[in-house]
Amino acid sequence: MGMKMILSKSALLFKGNFNTSYFLKTHLSFSQFGVGFGAHNSFLASFIHSNSYTSDHDEHPKSKYQKVTNLDHALYLFDEMSQRRPFLSIIDFTQLLQSVTKMKHFSHSLDMFKQMCAIGVPVNKFTMSIAIKCCCQLHRTNDTFAILAYCFRRCIVPNVFIFSALLDGLILEDRILEAEIFFKKLIKDNICGPNVVMYNTMIKGLCKFGHNDIAIQLLRHIDERGCKPDVVTYSTIIDSLCKDKLIDEAFKLFKEMVFKKGISPNVITYNSLIDGLCKLGRWEEAPKMLQEMLDVGISPNVHTYNILIDAFCKEDKIEEAENLVDIMLERGIVPNIVTYNSLIDGYYLRGEIVGEIASPI
Repeated sequence: MGMKMILSKSALLFKGNFNTSYFLKTHLSFSQFGVGFGAHNSFLASFIHSNSYTSDHDEHPKSKYQKVTNLDHALYLFDEMSQRRPFLSIIDFTQLLQSVTKMKHFSHSLDMFKQMCAIGVPVNKFTMSIAIKCCCQLHRTNDTFAILAYCFRRCIVPNVFIFSALLDGLILEDRILEAEIFFKKLIKDNICGPNVVMYNTMIKGLCKFGHNDIAIQLLRHIDERGCKPDVVTYSTIIDSLCKDKLIDEAFKLFKEMVFKKGISPNVITYNSLIDGLCKLGRWEEAPKMLQEMLDVGISPNVHTYNILIDAFCKEDKIEEAENLVDIMLERGIVPNIVTYNSLIDGYYLRGEIVGEIASPI
């Protein structure tokens, strides 16, 4: 597909129902975000940089910019890099930006990104995706569409990771309707072929708002598009069904995942099912699921045991809860504050620690 065709199709995304006015606003006022639109690098340069970044990232050991774990050190390196002429490779800048983002200093990452654009560092799609992710984490999704406009103006073709980050940002801000329209536009206008990560993001958003039926429809759509769902896809929907006390539907999907699709469940899948059984008072089945986990070689974690301990304590089954704590310790799993709070609640409900609570320390 040619460059003009891709950009043309990308532009279609913002026609019709998807909040066209605010995209145009952010597109035209991106300078408010602190970045100019100077076209000082060509598409060819961007293409070379993005390809070289992939190769370097895959084949070589970590550079000093990827090893940074201290913010002050990162800012010192960035200041040093910014003053060098000619500039270091965009690979180095992007690696440092990624390191700061991994430390969850999202505001600092955005400041660095804006400074890179201001001084003329030829940013690429990888740099853009990091900046978009930071905006989303800061609940500044409108700014992410400004960055997307910046991509178009710089002839940088957004990839699936950029669009996934935008989608995730809308969902983080509970803008599920806009997220759904955005996602449908990507597919309908063939702007971006979603991968399993993007599908999982949309399914997570749908489940967050209790739209389990639509999430299952989207699961079926994944197969039709030739994209394979994974354990995250299924586990997300199973968890949502369990939270809505639709445990039978959850088990039906669980069996489809394991026996029809051949996808192995993980500890998160089992935790959701155990929690769903406990919420419905199906006590005899919950420990059986725990044993099934062990039988298939999946190690329960502290959350697994906490689900069962909390359920037993609420049902005045303190002895069973205490037995589970012993099993945790035998397996080298350290109880946490949630474990102890559940036990305390259980003792309190039984009336065993009323005196201690009432007594002054």
